[in-house]
Amino acid sequence: EKKKKKGTFGVYVWRYEHMAVADRTSQTSDPYVQVEFAAAKVKTAPLKKKLTADVRKCLSLKVMEPLMGDQIKVWFKDWDIVESHNIHIYIWIYTCIQVLNNMLRSNCHINEEKKKKKRGLMNKDMGVQEDDILGIKTFSWTTAKTSGEAEGYPTHWIHLYGAPDLESGELADKMNKGILEGCWYRGSVLLRLFGKHIEEGEESEAKQDVTDAIWNEAMAPATERWILQVGSLLISFIRSSFFLSISLC
Repeated sequence: EKKKKKGTFGVYVWRYEHMAVADRTSQTSDPYVQVEFAAAKVKTAPLKKKLTADVRKCLSLKVMEPLMGDQIKVWFKDWDIVESHNIHIYIWIYTCIQVLNNMLRSNCHINEEKKKKKRGLMNKDMGVQEDDILGIKTFSWTTAKTSGEAEGYPTHWIHLYGAPDLESGELADKMNKGILEGCWYRGSVLLRLFGKHIEEGEESEAKQDVTDAIWNEAMAPATERWILQVGSLLISFIRSSFFLSISLC
């Protein structure tokens, strides 16, 4: 029998830029990240009415090898006003009311087929719906656990593509879920993935959790580091020129 190995996995999400518009009224979104891997799931809190924002969160998971699959799914979604735990409450209340109505109408005889049908139509009647999908990216655990400065998935920008903003329907849904190729830019995200094995006797503090992450400019992609350095030099030059002109006056 193959011995099981423990591992840790995490996604650092640093920043959103130009995310897709999901709210027609405010022309904004409430974006959040959800990571799915090896039957585990973890997500960040939504950032209300933001299309561009600093996130700086680390989504951590524990894994056990060997795994049934290698695919890591990173979903980018728009938070709906009705939260998921409230949806279950509404479903329970609605179902109870329908059961009582059926009991009164049919003298305690409940038609199961009608009950299931009405429960399925409830979402439409009550306006309850799943969170909109802004985009999805898939990664490999095999590559993630070799992550380093030049390997795996170091800090880099990913670009999301799908259906045009505010479009709905089956075709748009398939584009946003990555089933069909997207035809519209839906935002960029700066992130990093890491994964590693836990050796026997080694204690790991990694939990299925979302924690704050501290940004370090040294972790920025090479192009961004170059821009930051040039910007810093320009600011220093402008400041020194300003003070020099004052002293000469």
